[in-house]
Amino acid sequence: NMKHDIAKKPRFHPEDCLETPTSSSSIEKLDFKLDDAAKNTIAQAAKDFQHWTQDRLMLDHLIFNDFGKDLCKSEKISPDAIMQLAFQLAQFKLEKRAVATYESCSTSAFRHGRTETVRSCTNETTALCKAIVDSGSSKSNDAEYKKLIVAGSNAHNVLIKEAAMGQGFDRHLFALRNLAEKNGETVPEIFTDPAYAKINHNILSTSTLSTPEIQVGGFGPVVPDGYGIAYMIQDHRLGSVITSYKEHRDVTDYVQQLKSAFDDIHRILRSK
Repeated sequence: NMKHDIAKKPRFHPEDCLETPTSSSSIEKLDFKLDDAAKNTIAQAAKDFQHWTQDRLMLDHLIFNDFGKDLCKSEKISPDAIMQLAFQLAQFKLEKRAVATYESCSTSAFRHGRTETVRSCTNETTALCKAIVDSGSSKSNDAEYKKLIVAGSNAHNVLIKEAAMGQGFDRHLFALRNLAEKNGETVPEIFTDPAYAKINHNILSTSTLSTPEIQVGGFGPVVPDGYGIAYMIQDHRLGSVITSYKEHRDVTDYVQQLKSAFDDIHRILRSK
């Protein structure tokens, strides 16, 4: 299968063609004949790619080796909840505010299931982030913060389970809006409410893919002033690849605060 092939041979190079029998009847060179319209489309796509990736996009990463899934499990805390808390804390350290956050959750338990949204910015994470930032470098409240992390993890687990079972609200509302538009009906007022627009302007767009077969991956922000955060959770380390658009955000600043957030969380988890 494809996963096995990728794991066995993740790299393919022109030199590998030397190992391929030239007489093989199954190999055929494909020559594409393109008209001017197709050539122009490809050329424009190349320009757009240059504009969005090299001219505007910033990319940075962080590998945190001080702890990983092992410590989280030993404390009976969700590793994913810890990652999402770290993203919230980094944002709070930068701007002293919580922002709309998207976390992708698979709904593959259902036929044709794709994803639902987990709204990982919660009352619990916001309260904890505010408390940590307000306390500065003080460690006197770490035991209390640890209790708040546990409470936040429990709340996060509920959101994950609800989303995986199709009990989120994002896809439901998305379908209702599209049905109204498709049928030529008046779009309900909720979809024109500023609050609805704000919650869907996801400053932090996050997604995880933790597997030994993939070492690194990433994606761009979903809004101009946002961050695209791809992350992995391994037994002894945590990692993220983060992007932003340079005219709105400096991804390096966020990565620095994310490192600080991991340091804080690691210290709190080890407190007694």
